[in-house]
Parts: sequence; C-alpha cells; structure tokens
Amino acid sequence: MKPYQSTILNRVADNLYRSGEGTYYARFKHKGKNFKKSLGTHDRKTADRRLVDFVKQIENKEAEVPDFLFQDFKDKWLESIKPHLKESSYARRVSSLNQISPHFKGCKLREITHERLEKLAAARTGASGRTFNVDRETLHMLFKYAGKLGVVSKNPIDAIPKRKEKKAVVTPPTREQFTEMLTFLREHKVSREAVPFVEFLAYTGVRLEEATQVLWRDIDFTKGLILVTGGERGTKNHQQRSIPLFPPAKALLERISGGKEMPPSANVFQQKSARSSMQTASKAMGLPEGQYFTHHDLRHFFCSNALENNIPDHVIASWLGHKDGGILVRKTYGHLRASHSTEMAKLMTFNA
Repeated sequence: MKPYQSTILNRVADNLYRSGEGTYYARFKHKGKNFKKSLGTHDRKTADRRLVDFVKQIENKEAEVPDFLFQDFKDKWLESIKPHLKESSYARRVSSLNQISPHFKGCKLREITHERLEKLAAARTGASGRTFNVDRETLHMLFKYAGKLGVVSKNPIDAIPKRKEKKAVVTPPTREQFTEMLTFLREHKVSREAVPFVEFLAYTGVRLEEATQVLWRDIDFTKGLILVTGGERGTKNHQQRSIPLFPPAKALLERISGGKEMPPSANVFQQKSARSSMQTASKAMGLPEGQYFTHHDLRHFFCSNALENNIPDHVIASWLGHKDGGILVRKTYGHLRASHSTEMAKLMTFNA
C-alpha cells in the first residue's frame, strides 16, 4: 500500500475516509499518536477489511514496545552510545543524567510530559546556562533514541527553551608568563618530561588527547608536517588533519630526538598530562587558585600568538581542527584581536 499523502478527504465512517477520486483512507489515533494510510481500494467492503487489519497491525506493534521506567531506559541509552563517544563525552552524559534522574524516580518514560519537564527546569534555576543546556541536550538525545524505538511518539524536550550562556572571556598566558612557567619547570625539575610536553602543546595548538597520541612516524621533517590522528579514539571531530611543523615545534622535536632515528611506532611523549606541574608553577608565579594555567590554556596561547601575527581566522581554524571556517576563532578570540589592534595603533606616531 502507498503511504498516505495529504489530500481532501471526506469522512464516511469511524476512522474511514474517502478522497474525491474514490480511494479509501484509514485515519485514527492510538495512544496519543496519529496514524493515516491509503487503503489502496475504491471498494467499500475491501476498505472495511483493510481498515480492521491496519488497526490491529498498529495495536499489535504498539503492544510489543515495552513501557520503560526512565531509570531503565537511561541505562539502555547509555549502553547504546558508549561505543561511539570519547570517554570524556560519555562521562559528560553520565554526569548529566545523574543530576536529572532523581527528578524522574519511579517515572515511566511515556509519563514525562512537557509540564513535568517545566518543573525540572524550574528546579534547575541554580544551574548555569551551560550546565542546563547540556542537561537539555542529553534529554533530547535520550528521547530521540526512544522515538526511534517507538517508545514515545514525540520529543517533549523540544518545548523547553535553551538558556543563555555566559561566555567566559578567554585569557591565555602572555609570552612573559609562558616563559616564566617554563623557567620554573626547568629550574625545579618538577617533571623531566613536563617541559617539552608543555612546549609541544603551546607550539602546535593541538588538544591534550591529540598530543599524547602523536607518534614519531606522524612527524615529517622533510615535508614540514605533523599528522594529527588522535590515535585509536580519533580527534574530537573524528577527522585527521595535517598541520605545519612550526619552527619552534621543529626545534623542540629535533632536540628531543637528538638527531637520531626514532622508532616510527613509538609515542613522542610518554607523559599523558602536565596538569600537576603546571599547577605547581602557576602557584609559584602567584596566580590565585582557580586561575592556574591548564593544558587548554596552551591551545589558547598558540591561537593568540597566531592572531598577533595576523594569521587569517580560517587558517588558524584549520590548524586547530575546527570545521567552521574560523567562526569559533572570531567569537572566542575577538577581544584579543581588538586589544592587539589597540597596541599596534600606539606605534602610529608619525604626523605631518
């Protein structure tokens, strides 16, 4: 039978309609969902039989779908997404659901209405806009999955609006601060590998997880390129990219290798984090707790230096692994570009 297409129909009996051309259609509601379909006949008796069969088919299909408790379906959904997400992304969804779940204790998934979600939103007024939107996104993904399985007929979270997020102003280390941090790490020998690892992050702009997965075979000194793969888990957007072997990064890697041929399949860095070393250095530099430099600040440091050297936004974006042509770079670092322009303006001292 052809799927029902919108047309002018005349009702001839309960759930039975007929078009101007004489074709019969079934239209009825079951458990809050609307069903409609052409019955593919001009004969009334045939239409009656097919209508009965179609209604039974829908009722039987609906009966096969279990009525999940939210808690049980939450676990089912998490199990379905775990193989496809990075560990950090999966942990974010688990954390979000841990905050949400108490509001739906003992509640069936089909009982979660728009009104119930509004009560949840009201109870979460203390959450930041970012946290609330992540929770909303998590629920949207969960209900979308439930819709695919036929557990629910619509996504009730669609009616709950997002909240405005307060954008944090990015303040990367200055060149003087970066030098001071490296000096402290070298002099106090907090970690033997911390210094080159910190330098690599700052000189390339790669993410922490990407840096830990760089192999020596990914470094092409001849072509002057670094292949960023993200290892088995991949990069954030699951696409490899090649970035230039920037002069300071090249000097660093040549210093690490000592001019020797390195094992192609060996990791450039055995260290997986420099967090504690950077915290120690930040504290020694007099930075207040909560403003200690992080791995991601080194990515910001790389980007700020690129901006100060007038590298176009879309080029920086390609180095960072962004696929938006530079939109995020402009949004995140626009204030840095403006401040750099102000400083450059001070050099314009000539007059007639």
